[in-house]
Amino acid sequence: MYKYFFIFLSIGLLSSCQPKTPRSFYAMYAQAQQANQYLWLNLNYGNTPLITDQIKEYKASGQAAKEDFILQQCNLLDTSNTFLSYIFLIENINNSYVFNPQGELITFSNHKITTGSIRNQLNAIRNHHPQLPDQPREFVSTPDSLISLYNLVLKAHLLHHRYASRTDSLEKALQLLDQSIGIEPYFYNLYLKSKILKARQNPEAAHYARLAIQYGKNAYQKQIYTLLIDELSSEYPATLETGKGRMNFKKTALDAGKLALNSEYEFNFEFENTGEEPVIITFVSSTCGCAKPEWSKKPILPHEKGVIKVRFHAEKYGNFVRSVFVQSTAQNFVEQLLLRGHVPFNHSNQ
Repeated sequence: MYKYFFIFLSIGLLSSCQPKTPRSFYAMYAQAQQANQYLWLNLNYGNTPLITDQIKEYKASGQAAKEDFILQQCNLLDTSNTFLSYIFLIENINNSYVFNPQGELITFSNHKITTGSIRNQLNAIRNHHPQLPDQPREFVSTPDSLISLYNLVLKAHLLHHRYASRTDSLEKALQLLDQSIGIEPYFYNLYLKSKILKARQNPEAAHYARLAIQYGKNAYQKQIYTLLIDELSSEYPATLETGKGRMNFKKTALDAGKLALNSEYEFNFEFENTGEEPVIITFVSSTCGCAKPEWSKKPILPHEKGVIKVRFHAEKYGNFVRSVFVQSTAQNFVEQLLLRGHVPFNHSNQ
């Protein structure tokens, strides 16, 4: 049974907020968990109606007369909410994010809310199969993997925000960030890891700052992360220079051909250090648990060859493309490798 109540936020002027209405994500998030309710956040930049005609219509229809959900408008122009645009790397406005009563993101939408989308999504959530969004342009992870990524980064951010002086909390945040980087590295999880490592006086902070800036190079991400990129650039001006080693891959994309369902395969991405200094591979991640990378932790000397091994489990029918990200101390310190192939349907596997 679903019952909605609407808590109105000021969109144009923050000073016009109702006194008892939480306007920060932190307050809304805590309120929903304390009330054991789902939280549906509609994110915007203050230039959309407080309550759209579609939401008014849905509320008036009587379907919103139950109490399992809180629907909130969240203004990203409020400085306490800006971090959400960093975590989610928002591509469209409006965007909606739905959290369960335990505070976990269960789905999000990169389309404007409509009466039909509200009804359909709530029915899907009630049946424990929330609808997933279209593939975001700025990520290679599938939407279901992206939800896991978002949850890990959000939890790490909250730990850092609430308990910045507690060593155990920062250690837990670093573990969560490592898991998120294992799904897909992007500017904000690398930035946050650099920031926490710096607070712990760990020299690896500079390395993750360098990686973060490399990931934030495209025009859209530069626009989102301008302040954070400037922060890292001013903190690590010397260390952001790249080394003189270079990873030169024989092929950055492999065609696996036809594979059998539920079978294990190994693929090798061969490379050579064609630079003048040793290269250390610091981390390799993939966008799917079905593709597990292996690599040497030893320095690769100039003119020495190496290999990134990928153990692949063919778990689904159809065409597939899996990305593997290689981070290193080389000039090209972020390389994306692709594994493509096809698992044909076989009646004998039914």
